[in-house]
Amino acid sequence: MNGEKKLIIDMTEKFTKKELLPYISQFDMYPLIPHRFDPGEKFFELGINEIVKTEDFRTIVEVVMKISEFCAGFGAFFAYIIAGEILKMKCEMEFDGIASIGIFEDEDLEIERGGRFGMKIEDGKIKGTKKSVFLSPLAKIFAIFCEDSGKKAIAWIKRDEVEVKESIGLIGIRACPCADILIKNSVKPLKIVPADELFHYTISLICLFSSACACSTALSAIEKASSYARERYQGGNLIIEYDAIKLMISQNRGLLETCVGSVLKSAEKFSQDRKSWIDVIDSKILASEITVNACLDAIQIFGGYGYMRDYEVEKRFRDAVALSHLPFDTSRASLYLHFLHEHF
Repeated sequence: MNGEKKLIIDMTEKFTKKELLPYISQFDMYPLIPHRFDPGEKFFELGINEIVKTEDFRTIVEVVMKISEFCAGFGAFFAYIIAGEILKMKCEMEFDGIASIGIFEDEDLEIERGGRFGMKIEDGKIKGTKKSVFLSPLAKIFAIFCEDSGKKAIAWIKRDEVEVKESIGLIGIRACPCADILIKNSVKPLKIVPADELFHYTISLICLFSSACACSTALSAIEKASSYARERYQGGNLIIEYDAIKLMISQNRGLLETCVGSVLKSAEKFSQDRKSWIDVIDSKILASEITVNACLDAIQIFGGYGYMRDYEVEKRFRDAVALSHLPFDTSRASLYLHFLHEHF
């Protein structure tokens, strides 16, 4: 199996260099400029779904990080597909195609209280609207987190039971499409699964993947800044020779290596064990703060050029900020961590 994992990671790297790297600026304009290919099909062609079955989360994180080196949007895109595949597996759903998770909605998701949902199941049926669900335009099936008799549940609904609104382009990570979904009438789900612990498992899983995307994005930004500093002259010297620049780069590299180590360690231990969820949220909080600051420092090293699209670091910064808010920002992550400590 180790050989298969290496092959998938190698294929992923070749795919990103060939299919993503030359077209990053186009992907960043989604949905104004459509994708060159169906990203969902690429996921299955690369065989990443085979790793999912092994629940080798470290390898999954390494794949997500490899993609995010080139485009954080597609890193997040693949991360959400992987999360959907894992959730299907946990719920014993035999269904081909992308699963979109309808879980995050500020007005009804009280994460600091462990989650509470506006959508409810009544008499075995569900209805309503879920806002800004990732991968909605491409999903074949939806996992809607809702309440059933006051308890958390997942209602699995087919794509043809749902009206998908116009796709929304996310700032910075537009390769990961989302849209509001409307359940046309009261419909009976394909399957209803109790989801108290599964809710926290899924939240933590997405935190793990978004942290991996963020770390890789920031590392790429710092490497670009370091390369630029070795070519840019100011005051007759290369700017890499100035102590302030050296210190900025070395500090960020050190902090980001700590972040990556924390994320990989969390991935190795991630399971149904509740303690592993706490470790993931800790890593999420650490990664969110450090990656945003690292990308901002990269922009500072570029000076005025750092704000131009030509040098890409402004996109890295936008990506880092967006990823730090997936599935929720640092403040809400801290509140959620407090909830987990109190209850688990």
